[in-house]
Amino acid sequence: MIIRPHMARTRKEAVGPQAASSGAARRAAQAGRGLLFATLLACPLLFSTTTLEAFEFPKVLLLRAVALAFAVAGLVGLATRWTSLRVRRQGPLSWAVLAVVAAGAASCVASVSPSTSWRGGHESFAGLLTLASYAVLFFALRGLCREAGHFRQLLPAVALGVAGSAGYALLQAAGLDPLLWTRT
Repeated sequence: MIIRPHMARTRKEAVGPQAASSGAARRAAQAGRGLLFATLLACPLLFSTTTLEAFEFPKVLLLRAVALAFAVAGLVGLATRWTSLRVRRQGPLSWAVLAVVAAGAASCVASVSPSTSWRGGHESFAGLLTLASYAVLFFALRGLCREAGHFRQLLPAVALGVAGSAGYALLQAAGLDPLLWTRT
């Protein structure tokens, strides 16, 4: 039996199950682009005077948290068929990112200190976990921003983040820093 829109009791019946799931995928993509926007806005502005490393550590924590959120969302998307693995169609840059992560993984396994290679050294967070987080962020960006308009939507976040950071630098240069720094 064919259900016509005027005969349907619910929107899902009217548009069919595939269209309803594509609506959910569209909402998930919008939420993902919102998370990218928030990350791009917060990253230049994020620092902490209470941590040993005031600038890099908070940014790496943000990167890892966002990458974890995107990885979980990607796995849920795969499980619910909102998305699929499309590395072959994304071109050589995607393969290059995967090759760098694979080289980092091989280096980590063969390392004299695999735990240090995994998490990074003291006051340096450039381990495999950070590299993999950048790769997840790269693939999230590639998957969520398929049109030029999507990238244009992210530009204000970059501009505002950089403007806030530059404004704070000007305050510091003028000697008006409102925070007490004990180590830089």
